[in-house]
Formats: sequence, C-alpha cells, structure tokens
Amino acid sequence: MSSSIPPAHIKQRIASLRRLLTEDPHAANLDKLVQACSALLGDIPQSLPFYVLKSIFKDFSECLDSGPVTLPNFNELTLQISTAADKVLAAMENGEPSMEHLESFVELSLRNIALFRLS
Repeated sequence: MSSSIPPAHIKQRIASLRRLLTEDPHAANLDKLVQACSALLGDIPQSLPFYVLKSIFKDFSECLDSGPVTLPNFNELTLQISTAADKVLAAMENGEPSMEHLESFVELSLRNIALFRLS
C-alpha cells in the first residue's frame, strides 16, 4: 500500500477521529467513531484502515450495548484499543504506512473484544 500525506481536509477529519479516541469509550462515542470512519471510506484512497477501524469500533459498541461489562480491567483494555487505534490514525495522518499498526490494532482488539464478550 503506497503512502502519501493526505490533503488538509482529510488530515483534519483524521485529527477529529483521534480526539474522539481520547473521550470515554461509551457506546455513543463509539458510534461517532463508526460514523466518522464510514464517512472517510469514500473520501480517501487508502480505505482499508478506515473499514477495519469502523468494524472494530462497531463490534466494541455492540459489546457495550449488550449489557454491563464486569471486567476489573475494563479501563485498561479500552485504553489499549484506543492507543492502538491512535497509532493507526497517526500514521495515516502523517502519510506513513499504517499496515503494521493496523495488524497490531486488529490482534489486540479481537482479543480484548473476546474478553468483553466472555465477561
């Protein structure tokens, strides 16, 4: 996948996504992340990372909507997902390759979402 610095308006939208990641990971914020990723899908040539982010945020939101999460380390697990997603977005914002970060994000997210579903 080639890398190039996105236009200013796309960088602004990616920066907005990154700001959303710093907010509490409740369903409403996750739904905003899903919507923002969906909106970017048609506006950027490198759409795979946004599709993956959207799918993971949607799964995460569904986990939270399905009932209370009783994991004692909920905050740590959500922070891990947010931090990993931020690395993907930072790379894209800077026009750097994001696949390595994306793979790490997917592995971590799938593990953490499985833990949420087991709780």
